[in-house]
Amino acid sequence: MTIEEAKSIDLREFLSAIDCKEVKTRGCNHWYRSPFRDEHDASFKVNAERNEWFDFGIDKGGNIIELGKMLYNTSYIPEILRHIATHATQIPHKKKYPSNQTPVEDTRKSNIQLLPLSHPALLYYVKGRGVNIEVAKMYCKEVHYQVRGRSYYGIAFLNRSGGMEIRNPFFKGCEGGKDISIVHSIQDNAANQCSIFEGFFNFLSYMTFKRQGTNGICISDECDYIILNSVNNIGKSFSFAEQYECIHCYLDNDNAGHKATETLIGLYPDKAIDESYRYQPHNDLNDMLIFNKI
Repeated sequence: MTIEEAKSIDLREFLSAIDCKEVKTRGCNHWYRSPFRDEHDASFKVNAERNEWFDFGIDKGGNIIELGKMLYNTSYIPEILRHIATHATQIPHKKKYPSNQTPVEDTRKSNIQLLPLSHPALLYYVKGRGVNIEVAKMYCKEVHYQVRGRSYYGIAFLNRSGGMEIRNPFFKGCEGGKDISIVHSIQDNAANQCSIFEGFFNFLSYMTFKRQGTNGICISDECDYIILNSVNNIGKSFSFAEQYECIHCYLDNDNAGHKATETLIGLYPDKAIDESYRYQPHNDLNDMLIFNKI
């Protein structure tokens, strides 16, 4: 087994194979009692979208290799892979989809319709991720489309090029190409500050915290918002970010997020601020929002 083959294993399937049972689900987050110790409450989380784990009891997380280091008490990769392979012989290495869904990210969508966000299943998904329903309705649409004659729907978040991010409990993709999204707090005018987020659910989480009046998370002054929709789009944000007097970086607490924040601070040392400390030890704002709900 190679490292890449190991990383392709669904963490939830692997945990089941080592007799670690799921306790509850909140949106894309699945909660377990930690496999590292005996505990009554579930403090071990798997994010199904990222296929990553985080243990709040020890403030550590990562992919399946990092999990193996902890489970088997070794940093020797060949030994970790051997242990993983032993438990994973019956686990398929390709991402599984429910029988009523197909991996539509590689197929052409047709008959695309944008509507106000109102479908009960999508609102339930939004609620499961801790986001205020009215916030989601304000910034998102509902998209219906067909793939090979079959109908699908999801939450749509538009970008500046007319494309959109699409999410539902079983699918994460885009339509019309990847690009950043810009949300102005002052109509037809730019604020003096901006906040930057990696994904739109983190932006929605921020706006939920703002509506709740949660101290210590949000900027009190008027802000515009830049949503990357992928950390790989960081370069597309530069021409927008440089016009602001202050740039608040609400990027993920992982290697990619830290590198993107370091890039912004390197380019704009006098005005870029790392705000990720506000939601530590969580990976992102949505993780913190979900954790606060439990």
